[in-house]
Amino acid sequence: MYFREYLNELKKSGKITSIKKEVSIDIEAAAVLKAAEPTPLLFENVKGYSDFQVSGNVFCTKESIADYFKITTADLIPKLTAAIDNRNPRKSAVRHVKKLLWMELIWINFQY
Repeated sequence: MYFREYLNELKKSGKITSIKKEVSIDIEAAAVLKAAEPTPLLFENVKGYSDFQVSGNVFCTKESIADYFKITTADLIPKLTAAIDNRNPRKSAVRHVKKLLWMELIWINFQY
């Protein structure tokens, strides 16, 4: 599941609190997130970033991480351990190469 999809699920289920008041990203958002822990927050009006929303505290608890993966908290550690033990080095290498190619394309476009 993509993170944006998960945020939409949290909105639909009422598990995330939307903050509509304008906040600065450097000080205010961090203070609000700390005060609200472990409640997930979505800042809809970030000063200087009108095209972006910022979320936080989304994975603050084992329960929220397990919820994202659609597993129980008891299954969380075994599932993560299995993912680490069975990682696919080829996929990691392909991802790395794609990133390098993307960076090269950015550099080429920047030069022209």
